[in-house]
Amino acid sequence: MKINQSKIKPHLLRNLLILILFIPTQITYAQSNEVLKKDVETDSITAISYYDKGVSKAKLKDFHGAIIDYTKAISLNPKYAESYNNRGYAKRKSKDLDGAILDFTKAIELKPNYIYAYFNRGNTKADLEDFDGAIWDYTKAIELNPNNADVYYNRGISKRELEDLNGAIWDYTKAIELNPNYVNAYYNRGLAKYYLDDNSGACEDARKAKKLGYDASNFINAECN
Repeated sequence: MKINQSKIKPHLLRNLLILILFIPTQITYAQSNEVLKKDVETDSITAISYYDKGVSKAKLKDFHGAIIDYTKAISLNPKYAESYNNRGYAKRKSKDLDGAILDFTKAIELKPNYIYAYFNRGNTKADLEDFDGAIWDYTKAIELNPNNADVYYNRGISKRELEDLNGAIWDYTKAIELNPNYVNAYYNRGLAKYYLDDNSGACEDARKAKKLGYDASNFINAECN
């Protein structure tokens, strides 16, 4: 089905833009030191200390300080994939998107099945409006772990940007299957259905999003009454 351009109203487009937020990934922070110690050489334990300092600073949103500590960890252990990944995340938060891409790519080079590095790199490519590249990374992350709702959701957002609304709906639906309370997935799926002239489905999703706590009143009042 083709997008009905006449249905893209200004207030609805603003709502869509508000929701185009890529989920920040900090999952690597949850890795225990015991796991990390198994992945680095014994003489690089100090690298873990710098890594831990970087994690603590990143949690406090001191991304500049985190970058310094991750860089020190990398200097002590150049094969420390987690430090590259987390430094990339800190660079992304500091708006150094090209630097972030380089770090995520290095993390993947060191650990080819590093799911979160693919996810983070996909998010950064989306920031750069490289939506084809973002979809490639999200798809790779899904191949490695098909049970992460956020990856499907973000891939759906990138597909929406490329006007692949049916593909976006598929991804939002999968995200909802994995997380039945995924409010943004319901609302964005509703908007995609709306643009494809499925008003009934759009209103159903908007009402579900509202029930879950999202303020979808403007859409519902304008299109569903």
